[in-house]
Amino acid sequence: MKVIKKPVPVEVWQIPFEPDMNCFLQTLPKEVRVKVAIDYFSGNPMLEGHIKKMSIISLEGEMDAKVGDYIVQGDHDDVWVVQREIFEDTYDIVEC
Repeated sequence: MKVIKKPVPVEVWQIPFEPDMNCFLQTLPKEVRVKVAIDYFSGNPMLEGHIKKMSIISLEGEMDAKVGDYIVQGDHDDVWVVQREIFEDTYDIVEC
């Protein structure tokens, strides 16, 4: 038997490349929990203070997320991280 998985609309947020993440973090719903510890670029004055990655708390535990990755929220408020390349290959944007 072959089946096709039903499409499920999800909400997504792409982690931006910017020094001040407060605005981005405020756009996330309360169900998306971000670990407070954030890893910054260092040693490169052009990138100093820019966030390199953060952690998202998912049903499976902590998931590392980096700039450009997508935070995805499913229809049951579950969240997970999808790498940018994989997201662009497997998801279609249907509404902005």
